[in-house]
Amino acid sequence: MKSPRWRRHISWLWLSILCFALLFAVLSYEAGWGQPQVSRYFNNTGKLTDKQLATRARERLQNSLETLLTENPQHPHYPAISQQLNIVYGLLNVPLYLDEYPCAQGTLDRLDRLDRTLATGAPVSHELAASLLLPVIQCVSDIEAGQEAKRTRVALMLLEEIENNRRMLLWWALAGCLAGFGFWALHESQRRAYTRDLHDKLEWMHRASHDPLTGILNRRALDQDLRAAIAEYRAHGQLFSLVLCDIDYFKQYNDALGHPQGDRALKDVVNAIAGALRPGDTLYRYGGEEIAILLAGADREQGQRIAERVLERVRALGIAHPEGIGGILTASAGIALVSDSGPDAEAIIAMADRQLYQAKQSGRDQLF
Repeated sequence: MKSPRWRRHISWLWLSILCFALLFAVLSYEAGWGQPQVSRYFNNTGKLTDKQLATRARERLQNSLETLLTENPQHPHYPAISQQLNIVYGLLNVPLYLDEYPCAQGTLDRLDRLDRTLATGAPVSHELAASLLLPVIQCVSDIEAGQEAKRTRVALMLLEEIENNRRMLLWWALAGCLAGFGFWALHESQRRAYTRDLHDKLEWMHRASHDPLTGILNRRALDQDLRAAIAEYRAHGQLFSLVLCDIDYFKQYNDALGHPQGDRALKDVVNAIAGALRPGDTLYRYGGEEIAILLAGADREQGQRIAERVLERVRALGIAHPEGIGGILTASAGIALVSDSGPDAEAIIAMADRQLYQAKQSGRDQLF
């Protein structure tokens, strides 16, 4: 079964919204993942934790060597130097350094040897201190340079990966944007087509139920409304009356003055009749110069009063008629009450038509 047009119309709209939502998600992902990753490697805050272990170890070693080379042998600060060396030992005793750098194990051994020497309290000569610490500093510098090079390679790889991701995200964003606008265009096209079809359908329905000349409802609409009124009468006893009006000597009017003038006169009569009705009463062109009026909820007395007012409004127009009664255009009318004719559309129309015939036979310009 084919889905209704409005559902397909809504589907394009949701697809468009989905594409724009995915575009927003892609941009949010880039801002939330790519930028922090770059900052992680290239933004140096200057904090101690931002330095390599080897860098911190080298700084402490240089300070310790400077202290050993410049302090007074009579007042050595060996406990403080030993503490610094123990910290350096801990910083360098890392499996990564031991596995990747051959000098790392020898560096630990030299630090251990120097620490034992300092623990004895015996003076440490400048030559011994330099011979033990300079190779250690050189090894730590090599480790520092190696780790920095590795960090640079990783950062460049990450940068390349982020750049590739950005290009891919850019294409996805472009595709999502194009798809979003494409789906929106389809949505808009279908919306316009749906609106146009609905307008055409309403226009067709209006033409099917309205008289093109006068703009009032036609006989087809009368048949439908009569069935509905009869159903209401059968269900709830709601009375209604039907009035049939006929313009007197209208054929002679057309013959004398022409059909264009006759059309204008007919429209004037329709407007006059409409002005005599109550809200809820309905006007129909029954055929030719015949006008039907459906009076909802009107009993016999109300129906006759309204019908008389209709005929008076037609007289009041004062449209000149060479062969009309009193030299003006008039109308005759017949009225039928549903309770008199019975709840049948053909019966109530036939009764109103008989009453109209009696009005014409009795001299016209009157109600029966």
